[in-house]
Amino acid sequence: MSNLKYKIILTLSILFVYFGLFNKLVTAQNDLTLQSLKIVPQSNFTNPALRPPMKFYIGLPGFSSYYLGLNHNGFTYRNLVTEGDDDSLHITYKSQNEAISKMTKKNFILAKVNEEILSGGFQYEEHFFTVSLSEKIDFRFGYPKDLMNLAFNGNAMFVGKTIDLEGLNFDFVHYRELALGWSRPVNEDLIVGGHLKLLTGLSNLWMKKNKSTIAIDELNFGHTAIPDYTLYMTTPDFINDSIEFYNDSIDKLGGIRSPKTSDIKNYMKNFKNFGMAIDLGLTYKATEEIELGLSFVDFGYIKFKKNTQKFSSKEDANFIFDGYFIKNAILLGRKDQNGDSIQKIYFNQLQDSLTNNFDIVSSNDSYWYPLTPKIYLSGMYTFNENDNVGLLIRNEIFNRKIHPSVTLSYNRKFGTYISLAASYSIWNRSYTNFGFGFAANGGPAQLYVMTDNVTALFIPEKSKNFMVHAGINFIFGYKTKVKGAPLLKGLFRKK
Repeated sequence: MSNLKYKIILTLSILFVYFGLFNKLVTAQNDLTLQSLKIVPQSNFTNPALRPPMKFYIGLPGFSSYYLGLNHNGFTYRNLVTEGDDDSLHITYKSQNEAISKMTKKNFILAKVNEEILSGGFQYEEHFFTVSLSEKIDFRFGYPKDLMNLAFNGNAMFVGKTIDLEGLNFDFVHYRELALGWSRPVNEDLIVGGHLKLLTGLSNLWMKKNKSTIAIDELNFGHTAIPDYTLYMTTPDFINDSIEFYNDSIDKLGGIRSPKTSDIKNYMKNFKNFGMAIDLGLTYKATEEIELGLSFVDFGYIKFKKNTQKFSSKEDANFIFDGYFIKNAILLGRKDQNGDSIQKIYFNQLQDSLTNNFDIVSSNDSYWYPLTPKIYLSGMYTFNENDNVGLLIRNEIFNRKIHPSVTLSYNRKFGTYISLAASYSIWNRSYTNFGFGFAANGGPAQLYVMTDNVTALFIPEKSKNFMVHAGINFIFGYKTKVKGAPLLKGLFRKK
């Protein structure tokens, strides 16, 4: 093996150890197995320089790509909920503290749904062009460990201290994406590509800033919350028409009427919140066996300007509540001596405090919403045309921090009909993520299914990550002859 090969493999090994084993920021990621199945045109999502091995393809409308992902980097369902002797489910003092022990300082719950409505691509001379129209929904809710400790265990451990609520945030966006792609070889070793993405924002709820705090007094154990946040919201017409703001107060919110069919149609036909993003990528063949890849995905913004609202705290706002407030506020179903709901009483108190301390600005001012950028670094070692192993480092950028994950994969082709991928990923503070990918070509139809965590399909209550990605394409001009001996045969053949 040449010195260059040794250097490349050593570099990738160091990156794997650093990002995978020692970086505490590893958090939720998705579609880590997709790049392994290069026979699937949608692998182009992760690096626009990846060219599918066919001259022309078209995605089955509504079925070419469907993605669903659910992630939590804190605890699992089974950490929090225990099963009694009578098969009943309970949250006990022991289980709630076990769940807290599994949390990191800042925790995230994520959900992601992507549906590709139309897609296609074709080769023209040395160029490959692609087009994709997708509906995308992303949701992220963050919460700090200290806040959960305060809610479950009271304020004893925080007396005389201040709890930082910066980790309490949420981000929801629904947008439509039209991606126009192009790639071409620069020379025999280097391929470059890119996507130009035209975006339409449909709805959004985004906490841009939250530097709020809760201080616990060491004399009377009272809580003083100091809000310092900025929240933006873009709502559909049927919600926006129902909300009325009076005198900058939130205690007189109007009810939200049920949407009609015409409301849904108008919502889906909204093209007034325009945005743009780009993807850039390259692949480089360092040696005959080693291929490297680098890509930058989803670098862009959406400008929301229809039905926008801005919420922010007053400059010197604060409100005070007693030490039992948070715990009692979440006790659903509890009643006081007069039969009144404890939760209702405490939330009414909270509402009064919020009304006097929060400044709500109702306006049509536009704002820029950033997408969540991703950076992919990949390496692949090819044994022959049937077998290869890969390493993928994926970095997601949000909350001004880089959140990496690492995936090792083995990929195997069986003739021209079947491709399989097996992967192992370190992500979401979890080390038991074994993925699987499958693609089958039956004539012009291609079916593919993949997941980054097989165990979540069978024991979801013990898993932090659930993800499935599936679709159907029609492919034409696919290479029908595969050369090279199988890996095992090549390893054990007589010399």
